[in-house]
Amino acid sequence: MRTLLQGALACALAYLIGSVSPAWFAGRARGLDLRFEGRETLDGENAWRVLGRGPGALVFLADLLKGQAAVGLAYLLGGSPLALVAAGLAVTAGQIWPLFHGGAGGRGLAPAAGVLLAASPWTLAISATLFALLASLTGRLAHAELFAVALMPGAAVLAGRGDVPLMLLAIGLAGMLVWARWGLAEVFLGVKKEDEDEK
Repeated sequence: MRTLLQGALACALAYLIGSVSPAWFAGRARGLDLRFEGRETLDGENAWRVLGRGPGALVFLADLLKGQAAVGLAYLLGGSPLALVAAGLAVTAGQIWPLFHGGAGGRGLAPAAGVLLAASPWTLAISATLFALLASLTGRLAHAELFAVALMPGAAVLAGRGDVPLMLLAIGLAGMLVWARWGLAEVFLGVKKEDEDEK
């Protein structure tokens, strides 16, 4: 019972951590609301596009640290491996569907990367390498990102060698990240035409 309560607390706090948006604060510092600028997302990529490289890099780093903080918090609360998985998924969900800002958040990549950096650096390294290879072969960053995310569970299999909680984490993260990129996924399914921004 205590373990269950610790896991629930870690999950709730992780979601709150994810819901705090550095991109929103960076935009407001310039008198802008990034929910209505550029790609209209609260993440490092949109901050980079609208505010410039420096603010965009800082927002990405802050979002990455949110993922690490959520996993670290779950560890501190003595959570089980499944509680760590739940916290990792919750912080990413908080970034995508925040409690604040009307539920309009970012696309979740940076906090998910932070979660993997804390929980399984090798999974992150394999996924990042796959992204780099696909990007160099296709010349399409967004497509390479989508494929690398979709193949993240495979990277977890290679890195974890049967680690079930890691597999659950990778599947959950991949599902949320693909969902957050559904507009691009629709391009692959032929539902809509590709926008120039998605290349």
